[in-house]
Amino acid sequence: MEESVFASTCPVVSSATDLARATAVAAVLLVALGTHVRSSCAQAVKPDERFAERRAAVMDALPDGVLLLHARSEIKRYRESGFHQEPNFFYFAGIPHVTNAILAIDGINRTSTLFVHGGSGGRAALAHTMMSPGDESEAATGIDAVVDWNSFPEFIDGLADATLYVPGALGGSSSSPQGMAPVSDPDVLWLHAIGLRWPTSRIETAADIIARLRAVKDPQEIAALRRSGRASADAFKAALEYIEPGARQRTAEAAVVAACLNNGGDGIGFWPWVMSGPNSVFPMPFASFGDYRHLDRTMQSGELVRVDIGCEADYYQGDVGRTVPVSGRFSDGQREAWDLLVTAYHAGLEVMADGVSWADVEAAARAAVEAVIGDEDAAPETDLGRAAAEVLLSDAVEWHQHAVGLWASEPAVPVLRAGMVIAFEPMFALDGQGYYLEDMIAITADGAEVLTPGLPYTAAEIERLMARP
Repeated sequence: MEESVFASTCPVVSSATDLARATAVAAVLLVALGTHVRSSCAQAVKPDERFAERRAAVMDALPDGVLLLHARSEIKRYRESGFHQEPNFFYFAGIPHVTNAILAIDGINRTSTLFVHGGSGGRAALAHTMMSPGDESEAATGIDAVVDWNSFPEFIDGLADATLYVPGALGGSSSSPQGMAPVSDPDVLWLHAIGLRWPTSRIETAADIIARLRAVKDPQEIAALRRSGRASADAFKAALEYIEPGARQRTAEAAVVAACLNNGGDGIGFWPWVMSGPNSVFPMPFASFGDYRHLDRTMQSGELVRVDIGCEADYYQGDVGRTVPVSGRFSDGQREAWDLLVTAYHAGLEVMADGVSWADVEAAARAAVEAVIGDEDAAPETDLGRAAAEVLLSDAVEWHQHAVGLWASEPAVPVLRAGMVIAFEPMFALDGQGYYLEDMIAITADGAEVLTPGLPYTAAEIERLMARP
């Protein structure tokens, strides 16, 4: 049968990030019809210059080598809410929907090359995560060359004296006994594959450089994080409706998932933590990662609950939470302990600004606790409140913080800079119960903006929000 030719109409896409998905939809359908695709879609979109600027920054930082970033190697798992691109690949390539691709950012020759799997079959094609080499992809992405990925070994062979940089750590668990190849963790597998093929090359990690670049967000990133923050705040409120004696933790978790999808988010950034009683004491929540039921238990009156959740929006993830009482009311001791943490928290927020060190934030928080203790009218009166004051002035409290972005828990930052978005989450334990408070915070030139608005802080505010009609 003679092959028909179809001169395609360019798919409507808002940016180069949607090119792979939009063109693949058309290509899969047309290939099934035995139709050859001839398209001029390169003119339909303009590359987002932010990604080219990021690649240039890496070239400046790594003039002796090439950064090698592997896209996600598989399509969405059935249990995932959606396809999640490997974050570092997305950050520098700006392509959220392609699988089995490699981005090489060459600091020696100051060029970037994208190696893509140019085939037309398999589940990846059906899932619209394939991309074709050539001029159209180059024009749409702004990447210097988009070529077949089978040419990748030859490309590296041609950089005989280059240092090969990978995004992850050089150590880490191999997930196999000593002397065997790893079977999990994409960063470990990628490092192993490179070392196996080029055993005499210098291989280094660019993790610190990448973390510094990703830490400061551009306006579009902050807009996405503002959206994920609002959705996360709404999801937190939704969880409170299902926290009561006799209820299961998983019932509240389900409410978070529904709210993330229904209130302006695109899904969950991570499975929500609704951790009650002994589960609320950090690091106990991490044990949920190895438990089939996510440490599910029935919540009981008198207990506290760590509600730690995050929605995602436009590929950026949120992270927010509070400690709340199962019964809807704190005991007198719990109230004093919690409100003392809130006082310290607000003191830390007040000093956050461009150039402020994290040590300064901690110092401000501790000074606020000392001021309460020294005030006869405000000092704690209960044993639990006084114990909380001691903990907050000791090393038993963790003034934890980390960056937020494409991943809900990115590396911590020692000095705040304008454009950073962080999660501030101090936590401690008393009487077998965990106390924890967290917001998403954008750092500005002269202060800070909370991106998770409308949430309660004090015990009285939380009790009013949880009050049943």
